[in-house]
Amino acid sequence: MDGTIRRNILRKCMRGLCLFGLCIIVPVVITFTVTGVVPEQEDVISGKFVRIQYAHTTKNYDIEEFIKMVLADKFLQSEQPELLKAESIILRTNLYRALGTETWVDGEQLGVSYLTKQKMRQKWGKEYDRKYALIEQAAAATAGQVLTYQGQLIDARYTPVSSGETLSGEELLGTEYPYLIRVPCQDDLASDLYLQSNTMTRNEIVQKLTDKYEALRLPKETLLKNIQIISKAQDGTVLKLQVGNVILSGIEFAQILKIPSANFALAEEGNHIKITTKGVGENIGVSLYTANIMAELGNTYDSILNKFYKDVIIMSVDAL
Repeated sequence: MDGTIRRNILRKCMRGLCLFGLCIIVPVVITFTVTGVVPEQEDVISGKFVRIQYAHTTKNYDIEEFIKMVLADKFLQSEQPELLKAESIILRTNLYRALGTETWVDGEQLGVSYLTKQKMRQKWGKEYDRKYALIEQAAAATAGQVLTYQGQLIDARYTPVSSGETLSGEELLGTEYPYLIRVPCQDDLASDLYLQSNTMTRNEIVQKLTDKYEALRLPKETLLKNIQIISKAQDGTVLKLQVGNVILSGIEFAQILKIPSANFALAEEGNHIKITTKGVGENIGVSLYTANIMAELGNTYDSILNKFYKDVIIMSVDAL
């Protein structure tokens, strides 16, 4: 083969490589220009997955990958490996419960926040490799493991900080949740988030509530007189209340006002209402604050889960 032929073949190879490179680089550049985000490499999905809709694209994440994304954002307040393992199983259980018999679930329906690897790098900087390894190891160590009760996936509830004890499932949700039990969590009282106070004007409270319930009749001048507690749990959590002409749950009331929990007390302070809360979240299931202390003391992930969920079995999702 003479030199001219070799040079022609080389030119054709180079053109092919350049064309291949452009096919990869151009979409990335366009996406970055439009959204400011460089898309991550998408793995081939062979099993069930979570679908996330971004501004200009849709991406599918394998269940195990998505668990790491949620751990990175929602749970990595502690670096205790056994707690991260317990949290991985909680997340996996709830994901498969949401999926049911479907192949995929819309991420927006899950009500959880998450971080992509790019966001993790931005958030953690030089700590990225170490922190990602923590959540990757926790997810891998429990891969495929879920929580079941009588052969069915449980509703694996959790709360960041309890009010000093978690509520039972029967108390808050009904008799079909026997595995959610009342658990004393006295360590939670030491949390900086255990007792919090928020102050709002009467107008703010009325506005938030009427934005949710257009038919609500709630005179701001006599606001507290028109908020009546109907029922409370033993720990003081408001289960049901009447606000003007509307009856709603304590959890819904807390969510509307964006206060930490449904264990609240209201008091007038001039033209404002002071709202004092105990705990953070729904106050049912695993108290992550107590679970972290348990992990620090050497408890394993299965002992943590069995403290808060009664008569559950940790098993492979493939065995269901």
